[in-house]
Amino acid sequence: MPVLRRLLAAKITRARRLSDLHAIRQELQLKHLLSMLAAELGYASWDACKADIDGQPGGAIDRYRLDAGAFNDFEKNWFANEADALDWQRTHGGYIVRYGEQAVAAGMSAARCAGRRPVRSARLLSSSRRGRSGSVPW
Repeated sequence: MPVLRRLLAAKITRARRLSDLHAIRQELQLKHLLSMLAAELGYASWDACKADIDGQPGGAIDRYRLDAGAFNDFEKNWFANEADALDWQRTHGGYIVRYGEQAVAAGMSAARCAGRRPVRSARLLSSSRRGRSGSVPW
């Protein structure tokens, strides 16, 4: 169901309710999921995402690395929004991963594992091509 909720939020299909999307789940194809990933990353289409994503900082896909278990060995604190996570981080340090409207603050050792330099300030990356902020780079 989480993928269906993400598809619904990304407005990839004509379905307007989760129950409608669940009813047509057998009709979903790879192109729908790729379009969903592109939308979540701030691109208008998968073609635009595919052409640009390799040139983006590694932090741009941290949410998917989190889903894949890349930060499983580290303490994680979940927050309802990125601002709350950044407030926590100012005191405790660590690495912020945006996850939809929510955010995860991983312990300092996770930041080192991700190849980021641990710092206490909260500086966001932004991509002028996408016009959205990325995760905090440390």
